[in-house]
Amino acid sequence: MAEELVDIAIYVLAIANRQGIDLEGALREKEARNEERTWRTAGEQGEKDVRDLPHV
Repeated sequence: MAEELVDIAIYVLAIANRQGIDLEGALREKEARNEERTWRTAGEQGEKDVRDLPHV
């Protein structure tokens, strides 16, 4: 699993680089927005808790 996640990270970094995206800056901005966000709990409006999803 770790190796697959690393492959995904490499792919995402390559896309960001080609598009001129400051991924570190974007990540920090998103984290700041998420800090202010109100998070719904699992089960609200029919969402499933990730623990209820099938294991692959």
